[in-house]
Amino acid sequence: MCVGAILVTLVGTGCGDNRLDSGELHDKVTAACEKAHKLLLALPSPQSTEQVAPFLTQAATATNQLTVSLKALKPPADSQSSYNLAVQLVGNQAQTFNKAVRQLSKGSDPVIVMRNVAEQSTQSSERERVAWQGLGIEACANR
Repeated sequence: MCVGAILVTLVGTGCGDNRLDSGELHDKVTAACEKAHKLLLALPSPQSTEQVAPFLTQAATATNQLTVSLKALKPPADSQSSYNLAVQLVGNQAQTFNKAVRQLSKGSDPVIVMRNVAEQSTQSSERERVAWQGLGIEACANR
């Protein structure tokens, strides 16, 4: 009975809460975004239609990994909703790449697929940049 009361008290007081403070969040998110940024920068731009699928597959892998890494972090409660939005926007970018890879696997024209990816990326990148800047995480804002 005493153990149960102690556990309820610990949970109720937030003991064991694995939320990061803002400095820890900044450091972990910065590291994740810098890693993804390096991976994306290392991808050679496709020079032919045959290179589009590998490029988009690797871009999808990098953004999927970033999304998973970001979702695993628990921001401070006061920045939870802003953080969720920023992570959602990164996830949207990953979905754009994943959709493009699926379209290519179904025989879509690589030039049209790349044009669509570029348009969608341009539209979402500004929102993503603003969201990360609002959180003070420039590494993700400039990714």
